[in-house]
Amino acid sequence: MKNLIPVVIFCLLAFAGCKDDKDDNPAPLPTTGNIGFVINNNIDGQPIQIGAMSNVNEAGNTYSVDELKYYLSNFVLIREDGSEFKAPNYELIDEEKASSKYFILENVPFGNYTGLRFYMGVDSTKNHSGVNTGDLDPVNAMIWDWSTGYIYFKHEGMFIDSTGTPDYLTYHLGTLKALVSVEMPINMNFTDGAKIINMSFNLNKVYRSPNVINFNGENIHQSSGPGENGWIQLMRENFQGAFEITAIQ
Repeated sequence: MKNLIPVVIFCLLAFAGCKDDKDDNPAPLPTTGNIGFVINNNIDGQPIQIGAMSNVNEAGNTYSVDELKYYLSNFVLIREDGSEFKAPNYELIDEEKASSKYFILENVPFGNYTGLRFYMGVDSTKNHSGVNTGDLDPVNAMIWDWSTGYIYFKHEGMFIDSTGTPDYLTYHLGTLKALVSVEMPINMNFTDGAKIINMSFNLNKVYRSPNVINFNGENIHQSSGPGENGWIQLMRENFQGAFEITAIQ
């Protein structure tokens, strides 16, 4: 299914930009188009196998991924002249749901783009705004309550502790102080109706760079209380380097 995602999204983008050749009064040439994003979650380049105790982080912890979800939101494309296209979108990426790993930004102005910026998480506009729909719907089990707000990143699984015993791993990163702004350069000459941006998310980078995260004695974090502030800051710093654009089609 994963290999079909670029094909499906390209067809959707192409269909959105087509017109009727029999029209005797053709519309003016378009000045905007659609840009699709395809997200590839991985662990140092290897596909994630749900439930497999086969992953090793920088600290030497062997661990599994039983659930992996996170929010990407408020995408901004930056032109070479410094102007910006802003999309007020909120995307829940769920490793077990293939359709969640692609989405489309519509009506993006043509131009040369040199930068991309987005949040990992949910900003203050929506974090405490009451009942939301779509990817922000509470049915997705990514919110604690309306006062605490959304879980930005959820990794649940197991790991082998320092005594060789399997133990639970629960990382729920959230609250407004955990919001991560990610910015990266791109080289995209967007002059036709559709583009696809392929973006990689490497889970092991979240546990490696610039801060090594050791699960031993640190395997349960739920962002609650001031005692979590140090862990939240380490995770925020690591998230900024966990995303990478791998191709633009």
